[in-house]
Amino acid sequence: MSQLNAENNSRERRHFSPAAKVAILRQHFLEGKAISEICQNEEIAVTQFL
Repeated sequence: MSQLNAENNSRERRHFSPAAKVAILRQHFLEGKAISEICQNEEIAVTQFL
């Protein structure tokens, strides 16, 4: 899961490459996977996907 910064207990932001973003979108648009399933597997909020 997410890593916490030891100094102030804040989470480090993850950055997805353009290729990773396309791969995530392909799962929904080409493979027909449910958005909720993709978001759970990628550990992202549904609102980030939409």
